[in-house]
Amino acid sequence: MQKAYPGKAGTIPAGGGPNATREATPIDTTGETPIVNKYFFQGPEDVTAWHVYAVRWTPDAFVFLVDGHVAYRVTRPMIEHYGAWAFDTPKYLILNFALGGAYPFKTNGIETPYNGLPEETVQRIKAGEIAMYVDWVRVTRYVADQ
Repeated sequence: MQKAYPGKAGTIPAGGGPNATREATPIDTTGETPIVNKYFFQGPEDVTAWHVYAVRWTPDAFVFLVDGHVAYRVTRPMIEHYGAWAFDTPKYLILNFALGGAYPFKTNGIETPYNGLPEETVQRIKAGEIAMYVDWVRVTRYVADQ
């Protein structure tokens, strides 16, 4: 018997290119999803500068925000069009690089040394030239409007 997919939702800073983020709600264990968006920074804003990323998770939707601006809204019916809603149980918060895989491969077509991950990036990681800095993290509990 196959276990039900536990569900995940995420924002990938710089995952949409040099001036964009990527928001996605994968609907199965493959990470493949038609439920994806790119948020493009305006004007001189730099994706590598400090930004505030947020996800508001309610019983019927996810709202992804970048610096207080709504970047993407995913509703329960949007997800249920493709599969079961898997967001009624507790989840874990993960902060990572999320390197390689199906999404970047579809964008950059790189197959080696890893799917979607170029050799130059691998070498820069090994040399300690790539870092992710997190200034703060806040998790709050959703409370329905009274």
